[in-house]
Amino acid sequence: MPITPEELTRRIRQATPFLETLGVEVVSAGDDEAVIRLPMRKELTQDVGFAHGGVVGALADLTANMAWRPPSLTVEYKINFLRGAKGKELICRARLLRKGSTVTISQSEVFGVDDDGNEHLAAVCMATLAPYK
Repeated sequence: MPITPEELTRRIRQATPFLETLGVEVVSAGDDEAVIRLPMRKELTQDVGFAHGGVVGALADLTANMAWRPPSLTVEYKINFLRGAKGKELICRARLLRKGSTVTISQSEVFGVDDDGNEHLAAVCMATLAPYK
């Protein structure tokens, strides 16, 4: 039986307390793609009100790993911040670009979502992942 997004959220928050602190929520994960949302709150922002770059990077990294789904470790990632991430929530979508036996490449896109539900691309991340053995 497939794991529901709610159960997957519970499991990743339990396994990694940092994700509980952030408040991430799995929207979907499977078929080499993942979507994770992060309700924004003041504690996650930097001095001018945008989501802190570390929060955006963590969200992109987590979503990249969730798209693959075996236990994995990030070998390297590069993130381009295109604009300040702000809004009522952040949404991150990741997809696998290349799945290999020793490394996998994933691309994540982080969007700020405004009060009207409009998404604004804030960052793009390329991640190299390795299976955790």
